[in-house]
Amino acid sequence: DTGPSGFSYQLIDDPQTWFNAQARCTSLGAQLVKIESATVNDFIKTTFLDTSGSYDDAWIGLTHQINYGTWIWTDGSLSNGYQNWGGDNPNNFAGDQHCAAMLMGYFFFFQYDGQWNDKACHDTLKFICMK
Repeated sequence: DTGPSGFSYQLIDDPQTWFNAQARCTSLGAQLVKIESATVNDFIKTTFLDTSGSYDDAWIGLTHQINYGTWIWTDGSLSNGYQNWGGDNPNNFAGDQHCAAMLMGYFFFFQYDGQWNDKACHDTLKFICMK
C-alpha cells in the first residue's frame, strides 16, 4: 500500500522479534516503519491493524536498545518530533522494554487506538515494513 508520505508499506503477518523483523524488512529492501506524523500513524493504524476493538499490535521501527533512553528510528534518526505513546509509555516495564509497537484495543489498563507501547524486543509480533 502506498501511504500519505509517498512510501510503500507492507504488513508482514509472520510474528518475529523486533531485530528479526528489521532484518526481514532489510532483506526486502525496506526498514521497519518510521512514523513522523499523525497522518502516517492513522494510515498505518487503519490499513494494517484490527480496528474492531479487538487487541492487535505490530512492531514499528523505534528502539532505544542501542542507547538506553534515546529512542531512535531504524534509519538512525532521533524520535524527537511526532510521538504517539499511549498511557504512561514508554515505561520500560520490568526493565526489559526497549522496542516499540503500535497497539489497538485494551492492554494493561489502557485503551489503545494506534498509540505506541514499549515492549520487550524478544516478543514476537507481526510488523510493518516501509520503502
